[in-house]
Amino acid sequence: MSHQGGLSPLRFTTAPKPRLIRAPHLNNALSRKGSARASVNSRTSGAMHDILAIYEILIHILSYSEKRDLAVAARISRAWSGVALDCLWRKIDSILPLLETLSPIVMTDEHKCNFTGKPSHSSWERFQYYAPRVRCVNHKDYPSHAIKYGAQSRLFAELPTLVGPYRPENEPLLPNVQAIGWTIAEDIALVPRILPFISPSLKALTLEIYASDSEEDGDHVRQFLDGVTASPELELESFNIDKPGIGAKFMKRLLTFLERQQNLKVFGMRCDPYLEPRAAQGMLFPNLPTGLREFGADVEFDDKNEYTALIQTILQRLTNIRVLKLVLTSLGSWDLSDFESLSPFLQNPNLEELTLYVSTAIQLNTSDIHALGKALPHMVRLNIRLHYNARPALIIQVTSLMDLAKAFPDLQSLTAHISCAEIPLAPRPRDAKAELEGSTLSKLRVLDVGRSSLLEKDVARMAEFLASLRLDPLLEIEYDGKGKESEGSVRLWRDVEAMVKLLQRSNSGGKPDPDRTPND
Repeated sequence: MSHQGGLSPLRFTTAPKPRLIRAPHLNNALSRKGSARASVNSRTSGAMHDILAIYEILIHILSYSEKRDLAVAARISRAWSGVALDCLWRKIDSILPLLETLSPIVMTDEHKCNFTGKPSHSSWERFQYYAPRVRCVNHKDYPSHAIKYGAQSRLFAELPTLVGPYRPENEPLLPNVQAIGWTIAEDIALVPRILPFISPSLKALTLEIYASDSEEDGDHVRQFLDGVTASPELELESFNIDKPGIGAKFMKRLLTFLERQQNLKVFGMRCDPYLEPRAAQGMLFPNLPTGLREFGADVEFDDKNEYTALIQTILQRLTNIRVLKLVLTSLGSWDLSDFESLSPFLQNPNLEELTLYVSTAIQLNTSDIHALGKALPHMVRLNIRLHYNARPALIIQVTSLMDLAKAFPDLQSLTAHISCAEIPLAPRPRDAKAELEGSTLSKLRVLDVGRSSLLEKDVARMAEFLASLRLDPLLEIEYDGKGKESEGSVRLWRDVEAMVKLLQRSNSGGKPDPDRTPND
């Protein structure tokens, strides 16, 4: 999940550049409450009605729609209204359009957001009509060209007073919200202002807070933690908090909150490296909720012994862990560099996804890969990257792909720098079955090669070799610069990807690629 600019390498939240720009088409659509009830009344066929009743199908269809189209769908069709609003809110980077149903919001000369007046009974009814249908909110307070840091401070500070005459005491503003992602870039006083949006229905909460080590910032974050801890009906399944500031007071409140979240399955906490996260990890790791299936954090260490002890503490505490995401930072002379560096992770055979950010490259040979596969037989995602540029840190020979196929039969995603000095010939058809018995990557959908060097004369040979591994038909080869018109390895890997898909379609008897559209 890094924040861009000084973006840290591992992200537990997504942070595209937000636009705190008023969306007139959305407001116009939401203001026409009556139109939603005047939707199509004609009966659909039984078969069509059954399809429309499947929420996942509608979500998939509408996820390709633009915001304007989703607003129209929400307004004119009863069958599509709820799912259209769900999709619409997933595409909106701000909660401001919903707040504008209470009162118009304007930008002052000081570049601050302000309500223009108090809500009326009709505007409060309109807010209540839409608020219960909001299932997902992603709100960003990043600056844009037009909006400065802290532009929304006054807005959220005034909100409780604004809705006070209409809102029953402690009633959540979003009674059915299931997921909230909230980024606060500067004004940490806004953190407790999130509490009115927290509801017992909430299952996933992601906060990105750029808190300092000041006592004032700490008070605001602790006030928020006290508020959510005091919500006995809140049962989160996922909680990620990024750069909250640290300290003994904060950690005690965090641990109290985590202890009460009995259904928590996903937890991640990134610390600001300038705030000495070692104190936080010393309190957190031995007290992690034992039911976690996914965990992510920073791990800092002085030497190999401390590193080993910290990883063992995490894995011994989290016996049910399936997904592990760690940013590993050495503060001493020792650092990860070889297969032995990965040995602490081999004690948990249930690991399915391992994402590590490290400072130096790690090279694996055939025996290393076999040992890794024997210890972690269920691995589906292996993602080891460098801190400073997020490029692959795992170095393998191209022939090691066959070793990986044998070691990890369920592998779906691999990040590795591939040494292409000696590309083997693809086995001849009559030898293919014997040569590649148990050596297929049929489930591999993402292969990230970073900046792996490739010569133009080797493109066809590489494509033939990869195609012989019978990769997933939807395979995507990721590489630095993908999507840009460029020379060198970028163009060559693009050619390899195209040739692999062509060869695999040919080898499968000309069956169409399920990811290919009629216009391709």
